[in-house]
Amino acid sequence: MELNIKLKYLFIIAQLIFCQSLSNGQLVFTGIEKVEQNQVYAEQRNQEWCWASSIQFVLNYYGAKVSQEDIIKKSFHVSDPYDSLPDWHSNLPMIIKRLNGWFIKCKGRKYIVKAKLVSEVPKPMLLYDELKNMRPVILVSKDSLKSFLPFICTAVGFLPGYYGPVVKQIMIRSTYPLCSTENKDNHLIWDVESLPMRVKDYCIISVKRR
Repeated sequence: MELNIKLKYLFIIAQLIFCQSLSNGQLVFTGIEKVEQNQVYAEQRNQEWCWASSIQFVLNYYGAKVSQEDIIKKSFHVSDPYDSLPDWHSNLPMIIKRLNGWFIKCKGRKYIVKAKLVSEVPKPMLLYDELKNMRPVILVSKDSLKSFLPFICTAVGFLPGYYGPVVKQIMIRSTYPLCSTENKDNHLIWDVESLPMRVKDYCIISVKRR
């Protein structure tokens, strides 16, 4: 009985020490290295093509390299991507649906695209799990004008917790040229607490080789 009490107190003390180190600790980041991001980075080629460039970034990352023009042709079923196009934002569910199952040939290799749009704010642990496994996530961000911009979540910053990681920040990258005025590398850091105010939906794109 006395041994169990001592073990209980030791356990409590260990928890307190761990929590103290947690509060004083620095964030650990996991995700895609900046060098690797730069190799697949795709700045948008036209004013309204932020979605095409974000999708291209992710597809490039997985090795299925296509042009933004090809993405627009696939998304809107048009022959000329420079024609007048429907609004990206109102057609996002349709776009993601058309990307799903896309068969791509690149450098003698064959790829199948799977895409999923989720209409909710992503949970921090979902982002952690995706980025721990080096899978970028596209976030659908809302601005004050009630329009939407895509951002690519490339890393998360967390504190190692007793019951698992505690995600505090996410690192995102934009293909939108004007973001360079805020950060020359188009890298931004958001606190997790701000996600409900910033993000409307998220999109997960995966690519499998055949």
